[in-house]
Amino acid sequence: MKKKLKFKLKLVDIYRYLVYATIFLFPFKIQTVIYQSDLFSGVFNHFAVTMLTLTELLMLSSIALFGILYSKRKITIKYNQKQKKIFIAVLIFLLFVLLSNFFAKDSLISFLVSIRWLLLAMFLFILTVGTVDFGKVKKLFVYSLLLQALIAILQFFFQQSLGLKILGESMINIDLLNVAKIELSEQSVLRAYGTFSHPNVLAAALIFAIAFLVKYKSSKKYFLIAIFLFAFILTFSRTALIALIGFFITLFSIANIKVNYKYLILFGLLALLLVIGLNLDSILIARIFDLSALNQRGEYLLIGMNILQDNLFGVGIGNFILNMNEYSSQALQPWLLMPVHNIFLLAFAEVGLLGGLAFIAIHYYVSKFLADGDTLEHKTLFSLGGAIVIMSLFDHFFFTLMQGQFLLLLYLAFVINALSDNSSIPSNKI
Repeated sequence: MKKKLKFKLKLVDIYRYLVYATIFLFPFKIQTVIYQSDLFSGVFNHFAVTMLTLTELLMLSSIALFGILYSKRKITIKYNQKQKKIFIAVLIFLLFVLLSNFFAKDSLISFLVSIRWLLLAMFLFILTVGTVDFGKVKKLFVYSLLLQALIAILQFFFQQSLGLKILGESMINIDLLNVAKIELSEQSVLRAYGTFSHPNVLAAALIFAIAFLVKYKSSKKYFLIAIFLFAFILTFSRTALIALIGFFITLFSIANIKVNYKYLILFGLLALLLVIGLNLDSILIARIFDLSALNQRGEYLLIGMNILQDNLFGVGIGNFILNMNEYSSQALQPWLLMPVHNIFLLAFAEVGLLGGLAFIAIHYYVSKFLADGDTLEHKTLFSLGGAIVIMSLFDHFFFTLMQGQFLLLLYLAFVINALSDNSSIPSNKI
């Protein structure tokens, strides 16, 4: 008789699979609306609704299983002083996020957004407590972004979505309104999304993927970087381009990295051939010199500063756009409202002066502690942090969109892990 194979899946295995699944699947924008503010009389605005996402469900499941494992097994929680300071800043920020609920125009939106920030903080905790292999996290992230890069490239060539709605892909084509595209004199060109909420978020995630490949010594990394850079170009994200250049300049300035000029020249020639062969040069020039959005973003900056001056305790997390018309010099249509493109000013406006200072303190401690480090990991993360700050000064997705918030969480997790005494291996073998 043939012996039956027995497959026993332990609770700890399910926990780890859930954590790793969360990392791999976060780019897939699988979500549903659970609440829409009625302050705009039924007019839909993406920033006036609250979504329940697959990422949040996976995070919640991971946290629940961690709680069960923690109650059954002895898990030692040890953080050094540097790690504790970062967590204290995170907790203080969360406190003011919760307090901002009392000043919100739409308290339900504020409450639901607060729950999301709490989930993110708790997931940050279980990532850094020593039960997760960060080497696997990096690989899963890179493989997930490789899939996103391929989807983005195909979207650009077909100039429309690929029919991957089940994976969270947005319905996009050049004829739809509110789709990121570049207007040329004779045609419109769709920017690549992947399954992210916006091309800018995809571009940011691709910078993360490139940064995670820095330490890899395999020649395969150059092939992966080439794909990521090609997809990155197709997002046509100006701020992300500045951030990527800043990342490389900072990294090569502070780290002792030997540049393989053979690959560098090959990359340069390949990029030049692609840009000329696909007629991307005219699109890139049009995108770089398109200043049409500057006036609008300048107006939103003024609104943000006016809100802060009148609301030292903030207007409530997630409530920025609900208060914009009260502080605008002209009436703004509901579908045109969006958060100020600066997450530091946005934090001050929504969670108040002290909450905004706590948010800045997180970035301060991260930068300070990484600057003191002498490993390639420290220097790579420091350079990546600079890229994040550049994007944060000119966009809002790290503070407002689930995928952007998750990227910020993941960055903090890698920083806290890098600051530990034994970051290479999990300290809790549960």
